[in-house]
Amino acid sequence: MNSKGIFIVGTDTDVGKTFITAGIISALRNKNIDAVPFKAVASGGPVDLDFFMKVCKLPEERKYNTYCFQTPVSPHLASEIENIKIDLKVIQNDYQVLKDQAEFVIAEGAGGLIVPIIRDQYYIPDLIRDLELPVVLVARAGVGTINHTCLTIEALKSRNISVKGIILNQYSGSDTELDNIKIIESLTNTPIIARVPNIDVEVTEDNFYDLVGKHLSNILEVI
Repeated sequence: MNSKGIFIVGTDTDVGKTFITAGIISALRNKNIDAVPFKAVASGGPVDLDFFMKVCKLPEERKYNTYCFQTPVSPHLASEIENIKIDLKVIQNDYQVLKDQAEFVIAEGAGGLIVPIIRDQYYIPDLIRDLELPVVLVARAGVGTINHTCLTIEALKSRNISVKGIILNQYSGSDTELDNIKIIESLTNTPIIARVPNIDVEVTEDNFYDLVGKHLSNILEVI
């Protein structure tokens, strides 16, 4: 393990970042590693945080989120609408406290990669660099993923951000998806490190590892 954490980036909104972040936490905690999430900014209410608490058996006394906006828009706009100034020093402090408490922190972005946190000033890649974390990219498995995934990897590497691998979400194993994997790995020189199937039943604390976490159990071998 080369660091005390990773940063989860998605190719776009609703690709399953929170789902995969929780799955990694579940996989690590199943190995008795004190892994926790960190969500610097969340929009649309505490939905993501509630999901982490629902399925990951996390210590309730820790602080996993710095800013939680009710408005379901980009963080920079939500902060302006709700008249709440984002203080980067507070985010850094919250992350450091959590890092000191836990063995491993999985930080999660908001939306895709090029998302403003503070208008015209600070974006998700700036946060990744400030937290000094390598990235794992979450992408869809099906149609459209080649474009979104390759462009995001290119944007990360052009900013000198280390990318450990790609996780495909909602994977079915179709011939199209297998071909997508070949092309993505060839074009980006970045490995697909996990394939997580579509889950069509309600997940709970009791079944989440078996349904999701086990597909990510090798995560320490690649990060």
